[in-house]
Amino acid sequence: MGVLTKKQRDNIPNSEFGLPRLRKFPIHDKKHLLMAIKMFHHCPVEYRPELARNIARKAKKFNVKIGRDSLVAKYLPKNSPVLTEDIFYDVYERFFENINDFI
Repeated sequence: MGVLTKKQRDNIPNSEFGLPRLRKFPIHDKKHLLMAIKMFHHCPVEYRPELARNIARKAKKFNVKIGRDSLVAKYLPKNSPVLTEDIFYDVYERFFENINDFI
């Protein structure tokens, strides 16, 4: 369920997107949150602070940790509870642990 159909995407409320006004980067579930973290580098620079804040909010809800060396972390406060020192506990490890969920 990595890719959403148009109907599925249309049924997601604006508040469940990393960029609500643009309806980009769906973060309504853990799988899509991890994908948004992975795809963060595709976000235009001017929208990155907003996307990072929304990712952090959902990361806390879904108990997802973000490595301090990730691009997302550069836009979060240094004391953010979703950040971790363990670079191997980043989205890529979680992604590959659950690769079948994305296929």
